[in-house]
Amino acid sequence: MSSPVGSILGHECQVFYLNKLLGKGTFAHAYLFHGPAHVGKLTVAKLLASALHCSAKPQILEAVCNECDVCRRIDEGVYPEVWIVDPKHSLVSAKDKRRDIPIEDIRELKRLLSFAPVKDCWRVAIINEAERLSQEAANSFLKLLEEPGARTLFILITDSPELVPLTIRSRVQPVRFSLVPRKRLEAFLARPARVSSDGAREGIAAPLREELLLLSRGRPGLLLEFIRDEARLRKEQSQYRRVAQTIGGLPSTTIGGSSGSAIFDFVEALPDDEEDRQQVMEYAFGAMHSDVLSRVTRQESVQPQLALLKRFDEILTLMATTNVNQRLALEVALLTAWRCMRAHY
Repeated sequence: MSSPVGSILGHECQVFYLNKLLGKGTFAHAYLFHGPAHVGKLTVAKLLASALHCSAKPQILEAVCNECDVCRRIDEGVYPEVWIVDPKHSLVSAKDKRRDIPIEDIRELKRLLSFAPVKDCWRVAIINEAERLSQEAANSFLKLLEEPGARTLFILITDSPELVPLTIRSRVQPVRFSLVPRKRLEAFLARPARVSSDGAREGIAAPLREELLLLSRGRPGLLLEFIRDEARLRKEQSQYRRVAQTIGGLPSTTIGGSSGSAIFDFVEALPDDEEDRQQVMEYAFGAMHSDVLSRVTRQESVQPQLALLKRFDEILTLMATTNVNQRLALEVALLTAWRCMRAHY
């Protein structure tokens, strides 16, 4: 996002907890924000950092102005007392695209923290995608956690807490973020979005709202990206339809047209890219989940589908945590999704 979100979508309990800490002015030295991707963990972390530095001196996250020079610089990752580190953002010069957070970044963070804070203010280090700390970086960061400096706050962010070393997890306070309930996102989308030329308040049309909810899957970060970037939305719509057709998840798809061979052809044509594979898996899971909900609405038995959903989730875990052949695992996962969906027709 180009700027922090003025209001947080969902996560009322987490915001209430952090606001209490802000009111008291006391924090644990480190927190682990964990939960699904794109639900707002980094947004909340940036807002917390802004709340500690914002020129408006807010007492709660919702009162962060998001407009002053401090807030803008924190969001852009260039404020001197707030650091954001992940594979895309480095504290040191990086020429190549990185898969991990290297030890050089943690060494630089240690160097920066060795100086006294300016005017006794809070220093905040946000380690985004903390599961991508290299082994050397994790060991080095552990020493930082064991000897935290005064008024220093670490916020680790991860979609996969089980991949963060236990030695680190045992030294941080966990804060879990979940998918945002559909009704909360529906209410956001139903609000008038802009003023038309004749002065009327305009919102998002109902059919598009439904598709936005389907594609974002309870993730406000994705929802906002789709609203702001029409080209990205069209791309996601096309990809979702291809995945749904491949596993037989669209009414226009017949069993004869959605076969095992179609799945193999689809996977063969897919770029050898981790992000693309993850997106396909998420869309397949979303189609399966929507189908199960429709069956529940019709008061049909869903026991076979629930078993296949569990198997699908197990394959996801294998792909994320082992050296399993990714294309083969994706084929097995989509065949599992196809079996889950095909009884619908």
